[in-house]
Amino acid sequence: MALWGTIVNAAAIIAGGLLGLMLNKMSQGIRNTVMQGIGLALVVLGLSMALKSSNFLLVVASLVIGGIAGELLRIEQRLERLGGRLEQAVEAFSRLGRSRKRRCSQESPEQKPEAALGQAQKEQAAGAERPREGVVLSAGSAAAAPKQTEQTERAEPVKEQGRIARAFVNTTLIYCVGAMAILGALDGGLRGQHDILYTKAMLDGFTAIIFASTMGVGVLFSSLPVLLYQGVIALGASGIASLIQQELLNEIIVQITAVGGILITGIGINLLEIRKINVANLLPSLLVAALAVVLIQS
Repeated sequence: MALWGTIVNAAAIIAGGLLGLMLNKMSQGIRNTVMQGIGLALVVLGLSMALKSSNFLLVVASLVIGGIAGELLRIEQRLERLGGRLEQAVEAFSRLGRSRKRRCSQESPEQKPEAALGQAQKEQAAGAERPREGVVLSAGSAAAAPKQTEQTERAEPVKEQGRIARAFVNTTLIYCVGAMAILGALDGGLRGQHDILYTKAMLDGFTAIIFASTMGVGVLFSSLPVLLYQGVIALGASGIASLIQQELLNEIIVQITAVGGILITGIGINLLEIRKINVANLLPSLLVAALAVVLIQS
């Protein structure tokens, strides 16, 4: 089933998010240790995939040509800018909600003076011996207290709304914008193998625990874009596979798997923080590998 790995991935995000909401906080030491373990596992998985190819020259050429194309297209930088624009959209949405709340609160301004006047009359009736200045101060305090309460009540929903949207945007980008999402979906669609997406599900599930414990319920909503994004890739790859001769398809799968394995190794190195590798800029090498196989076989 082409979509099975994607379904497991989305379910892992939901389960991890729910667990993170229950745990609320997690020590930095646990986070670092688990992420290092996942990084090591990705390095081993990537190397095992890369060694499946017997034509290593084609793999290297694909990485070189694809890397040059990715740098010229500035894929990594474009994705980072996309994330920045989405963050700006979230901030603008939060400001819009805040301004609407202010306008709604200004529709009935006459209630505040009435409350202040009523409180001032109570103060005067309770103690006639107090000086007049004291009554004025009490009236001012009575007017300020409801105002502060209303401001607090208005700020809380807007703050929560912005926090949920920000968590949704950030985690969606993290889960969808990456080589593992594309490689795993392609592997599931072409070969029906889901090892990459199973590994990604473990990684995403744990990061969902971390994000949900700090960013809130918005993390759970990112499972829907993951399901749609990876599902479309998997179904598309499955449809293309039926149109290609089996021998040619097998060779394409072998070379894409080898190139993708090297990219998976790069992701593991990034998680281990050994060196920053622009894996997104190497994504065109997958297409180069497939086209190279077609040219060689024709």
